[in-house]
Amino acid sequence: MALETVDILVQDDQVVPAPVNDVAVRVFDATGSTLITGGTTGVPSDGHVEFTLDGDDPPIQYSLRFYKSGIAITSPQAIEVYSPPANAPTGANNFVVEAEVFTLPAATDPRCCRVTGVIYDGGCRPRNGIDMHFIPQFNPLIVDERGVLGERVSHRTDKDGYISLDLWRNGCYLAVIESHENVSRQVVVPDRSSINIMDLLFPVVVKVEYDPAPPWNIPVGTELEVTPTVTASDYRVLVGAALDDVLYQLDDDSIASATVRDTEIILRGVAAGSTSLVATRKDLTILRIPDPGIDGSSASITVT
Repeated sequence: MALETVDILVQDDQVVPAPVNDVAVRVFDATGSTLITGGTTGVPSDGHVEFTLDGDDPPIQYSLRFYKSGIAITSPQAIEVYSPPANAPTGANNFVVEAEVFTLPAATDPRCCRVTGVIYDGGCRPRNGIDMHFIPQFNPLIVDERGVLGERVSHRTDKDGYISLDLWRNGCYLAVIESHENVSRQVVVPDRSSINIMDLLFPVVVKVEYDPAPPWNIPVGTELEVTPTVTASDYRVLVGAALDDVLYQLDDDSIASATVRDTEIILRGVAAGSTSLVATRKDLTILRIPDPGIDGSSASITVT
């Protein structure tokens, strides 16, 4: 048994997570009955708080509890502290905790997601009276003994251009919007308490992750298979490499080559040097200002 530094990072549950400061974190023993220590996120860096705790191998278990007004974090959460830290599955006593931050109005029913937003016209004025219809694409459903029936959910923006409605989480709907009646959009409601209506109606790719994670080192003449995970602004994880939505290209194809398949990308070292695999959106019809870009869009490759 020895004293080890334990790092706790609290971040929000957005597609691209951001650190959350001023969260009170209390550390209890494994039973949750004895308070050992506590701290607040933001020191030594945004979203982080550090503790010095006993560790061992097999590890010592602790129970964490969290509090900050305006957020929700599952409590308690168990962690295991190793000594030496290298014996931990991740190679360190570092832990990431997800916080739901209530920046949008949340549905009161835990089975529902509240969809809200403000609609403006081309003259920068709130647009009242815009009708939106959401037609369920699922079969008759029973949720907590409640029957889900009916053809559509219809709502209209108020005098301030504001709209608010609750839809079933994980539900698939066909959305028909006034002024866009010629193009119906299929939307998938995220498993969360709230979403901005424009993210639901007009999602774009905002995040790409790879397994194994970059940067990559590839010897000349050898191959590396990487699996991308692509996430859109409506919180959906797209299928496979999302080839209908994402274009993968190399900055310098004289250094490496890339073969893009439905679910993976095969990288091959061609000549010694450095380049990057760059992911960009294929669909440029949805213009967002400011453009959030794609988190993880550029992945470094070194060929040796």
